[in-house]
Amino acid sequence: MKFPGNILYHFRAKKNFSLGKAFPEHILDNYFALNNYLIVEKYRKNLLEIDDEIEVTDFGTGSKKLKNSKRKIYDIADTSGTTMKFGIFFQKLIQSFKITSVLELGTSLGIGTLYFALSDKNIEVTSIEACPKIHNFTKSLFEQNAINNVNLINDDFDSVFDNNKLAEKKFDLVYIDGNHNSRSLLKYYDYIEKELIKEKCIFIIDDINWSTDMHKGWKSLCQRNEDSCKVYFFRMGIIFKNFNDLPVGTFPINFVN
Repeated sequence: MKFPGNILYHFRAKKNFSLGKAFPEHILDNYFALNNYLIVEKYRKNLLEIDDEIEVTDFGTGSKKLKNSKRKIYDIADTSGTTMKFGIFFQKLIQSFKITSVLELGTSLGIGTLYFALSDKNIEVTSIEACPKIHNFTKSLFEQNAINNVNLINDDFDSVFDNNKLAEKKFDLVYIDGNHNSRSLLKYYDYIEKELIKEKCIFIIDDINWSTDMHKGWKSLCQRNEDSCKVYFFRMGIIFKNFNDLPVGTFPINFVN
């Protein structure tokens, strides 16, 4: 089923050059990657070979493809893990804009988390996962692989923010991937923007075309940030807050469809 946002994306011209020189063009080059992506892909490959079942507690809208509460590890990795192209994109984005502290909403099995964590030796990643069994499974894997720059939090997003559990933290990249409805998206964005970001911050909103409702949430964020640079792919939207050297506007980008 196609939603309005998807249709408009496909019909709009993609002008990557309109982002200007302040947006390094190699970020959108599919053929340029950091070597450590191979570590993440080996991690993914291992997950895809695990036949064990895990009891999943969905705190948001759940999975469109996996409806049972008991799910195979390889199924979760296959359906909800960050794809290689987007993972490489995240790493180039982090290095190019000198990101030092990442907040991720939705750890899952940690594929995207690992892409963040390996992007720079000095980066710190805080990742929140509501499901206790997925959290424990991922935490054990990170410990086995000596991933020491990730703080994994087992709690639901609302509890973390309503109780100010990250009050001492400041982030310059925020990745929101969970609880896919516009009401929650705008609530989380508002709180994070007010309490948890550095002067400059990149917001990555995943699954902006999950539903018509999510697309409306993304459009609302664009309107609230009318003086910022916003770029979006078919799947996700990115807001560059207080990056004054980037052009103001909303730009459909031809990278991953």
